[in-house]
Amino acid sequence: QGAGGTSSDHLVRPYLANGTPVGPATLVRTTPHNTMGIDLAIDSQGNFVVTWSELMWPYVNDFDVFARRFASTGTALGSAFRVSTYTNGAQVISSVAMNATGSFVIAWNSLGQTGTGNWNIYAQRYASTGARLGGELQVSTETSYWDSLISVALASNGSFVITWSTDNTGVVPSALPYVLARSYTASGAPVGAPF
Repeated sequence: QGAGGTSSDHLVRPYLANGTPVGPATLVRTTPHNTMGIDLAIDSQGNFVVTWSELMWPYVNDFDVFARRFASTGTALGSAFRVSTYTNGAQVISSVAMNATGSFVIAWNSLGQTGTGNWNIYAQRYASTGARLGGELQVSTETSYWDSLISVALASNGSFVITWSTDNTGVVPSALPYVLARSYTASGAPVGAPF
């Protein structure tokens, strides 16, 4: 719980390779909002980025995805920032990948953004400085089914791949959820359709 027992918190604490902690734990969020879900990615220098969802008070926008960058010492590199630009419905289950040079990609699940009332996958690219690279990417193209359980991997050259599960039962005869993936170039251009 957060201060006063009114909200949930996420804290981070870096460690050396031998398990020795580097400084005290640091509070990730910079607002009094409730938080849920957390993911973290680290570069070759030990700098890292954390992503999570916040319940926007007074519940006008439900959950939105936020992130915050940290130095290898655990010192925050600026305040938390909103990742998802669509603020209606809920944006949750975020996943982040960072390459050796500190560039990173965040993907998340967004409810109703396509206008269908379903969950779909979106992503955003960032430079090592934390600056946005291009606009938000709509990753999943089938908007009439629910997508979830996201994972992101980022190569040293900036290309990346995103995987997720879907209940698009029109493709699999057994009508069970299955996994899709989509590859992207370093510039954020998709390499074909989801597969």
